[in-house]
Amino acid sequence: MKPKVFFVVPYYSGSHKYWADNICRLGTFNYHLETMSGRHWKWRMHGSAIHLAEVYNQMPNEFDLVLCSTMMDVSLFKSISNCTVPIVYYMHENQLTYPYSDSDNRSQENFHYGFINYKSCLAADSVLFNSEFHRSEFLAALGNLLSRLPDYIDSQSEIQKIREKSQVNWVGLDLEDMQLEGPIERPTAQAEPTLLWNHRWEHDKNPALFLELCDYLKGKGQAFNLILLGQEGNASFVKEQFHHTYEPHILHSGYADTRQEYFKLLGRADLLPVTADHDFYGLSVLEAIYFQATPLLPKGKVYGEFINESQYHQNYYTSKQELFDKTRYLLSSSPPSIERTFFSNHNVKITVSNLESILSNVANNTN
Repeated sequence: MKPKVFFVVPYYSGSHKYWADNICRLGTFNYHLETMSGRHWKWRMHGSAIHLAEVYNQMPNEFDLVLCSTMMDVSLFKSISNCTVPIVYYMHENQLTYPYSDSDNRSQENFHYGFINYKSCLAADSVLFNSEFHRSEFLAALGNLLSRLPDYIDSQSEIQKIREKSQVNWVGLDLEDMQLEGPIERPTAQAEPTLLWNHRWEHDKNPALFLELCDYLKGKGQAFNLILLGQEGNASFVKEQFHHTYEPHILHSGYADTRQEYFKLLGRADLLPVTADHDFYGLSVLEAIYFQATPLLPKGKVYGEFINESQYHQNYYTSKQELFDKTRYLLSSSPPSIERTFFSNHNVKITVSNLESILSNVANNTN
């Protein structure tokens, strides 16, 4: 009999939604998906467990496993629900290493949200991370968090407990879903090259640096067009500056109405200069690369887990000036795109069977 999974997604939006929908659509287990809207993230971390425990307690006691994504306090859920089955905690992000904006006060929050991540990891039977970069970064940051606690904490022992029950399960791309209906309207050889932005307009993606890059290229007399995609956020004011300066050269701005339209817009881009300060996985980057936008990536981030920094050294930069110089060079040359065979890699192509194998092992080893 197929295992029955109580599947909890307290922040049902963006990559969280993409991940959950693919699992339910492609998986073979019986998933009962319980979601909450993707807003009020701080309240989700504090209080989603209360609502979700109430929902769980009203369900028939028939589940073999609970699978929940990041923004739920697992320890609180366990304390107020009648759940006796194993809980797997999936880490899309964490609040210890997520970059803070200028409006946040890290000391005032006293790492409270990172502590929710920490105690959730302790309370869960298994912890999954969406990349090895994320796993390593979080475990390293835990040492700094636990060193701030006054007493009765063996930080190395606690970190080791989490390390031993954690592993990586990549989000992955559903390549079958990414097949196009009809041709892409690719630019002609004579057309000005097109730069792509397809990330959230948030501080951690650093759109201000992308604007600075465009201003630099403009100052050097480099002609280009722009495709500006991505969800509005706390840095959407930067997007307004793009419209003020580059309106005649913006081929598209705003959210795409459908996935097909989004994919075709990705296919019209020549170059993807990634200015993000941080990514835990980089789904939008991988999507753009699949449709043959040439990436220019910051070195030492999660992207090296997918795109070998030595093999593709021309696609990486280590400083702002190198970003500027390499972008200018790539726009005036014909750089090779990332080989399509790259997308058969286990960390890029979605493999729900791998996740279900992990879930089965947790359920069998815990019961």
